[in-house]
Amino acid sequence: MATKTKQLTLFGFFALTASMVLDVYEYPTFATSQLNLIFFLIVGGLLWFFPAALCSAEMATIPEWEKGGVFTWVSETLGEGFGFMAIFFQWFQITVGFVTMIYFMISALSNVLSWSALDSNPILKTIAVLVIFWLVTLNSSVGLVLPNFIKGA
Repeated sequence: MATKTKQLTLFGFFALTASMVLDVYEYPTFATSQLNLIFFLIVGGLLWFFPAALCSAEMATIPEWEKGGVFTWVSETLGEGFGFMAIFFQWFQITVGFVTMIYFMISALSNVLSWSALDSNPILKTIAVLVIFWLVTLNSSVGLVLPNFIKGA
């Protein structure tokens, strides 16, 4: 019985690469840029996403580096101390930075929906943060299901 292998599509790879930079931290800045944002996103895509995608693809194809991700890549290049530091910074960004931005999103959602209890009730706000955080975590744990669903694959 032949097994079907999953392949990372170009759209999925771009979605993974873009998600490293285009996250909720940038939404307030994007709002002030107006139509200039289109130019900056195109320039950013050419000068950041494309080279970063090529570097990541190159490192992922090295036979000994196929497993382990960022820790392996940084450890093999700069040593285990820097590898640990790289994954610590990733963890810190997600656990601290992402939660603070969820609070920003909840406040914005509260204003859009004219639902002041969402922003003023600490218990409701904490529940909303936990729900959003775990939905994003569960979505991330299944890989490329959502980007491929959006793409229609």
